[in-house]
Amino acid sequence: VNLGRVLADMGDLSGAIDAFNKAAAQKGAELPGGFLYNELGSVYRKQGKFKDAAAAFRKAADKEERNAIIQFNLGEAELQNGNLGEAKKAYERLKKLGRADLATRLQQLSGGRVRG
Repeated sequence: VNLGRVLADMGDLSGAIDAFNKAAAQKGAELPGGFLYNELGSVYRKQGKFKDAAAAFRKAADKEERNAIIQFNLGEAELQNGNLGEAKKAYERLKKLGRADLATRLQQLSGGRVRG
């Protein structure tokens, strides 16, 4: 996981993705929650691969459904994919988690299309 973060910081996004995928294959469920998949999603987002980013954030959210940052990242990726319904679900989860700040930011990013 650390190698993936270093490679991403250095701008080697493809190398980072490879490192994160190898870490996921080696450790699987032993990894600390959704951290690895959140990092993977962030790298995919930097590459403009929003479908892959959303899939990674979804895996992260499955492992840590109460992590507001992961929920926000998922909502943002779904917006970038044009999946307004899924983005709205993330918005609602953020509100339930008491993170009105992140819910509001997601609403702003959507141009007001996501709201409860």
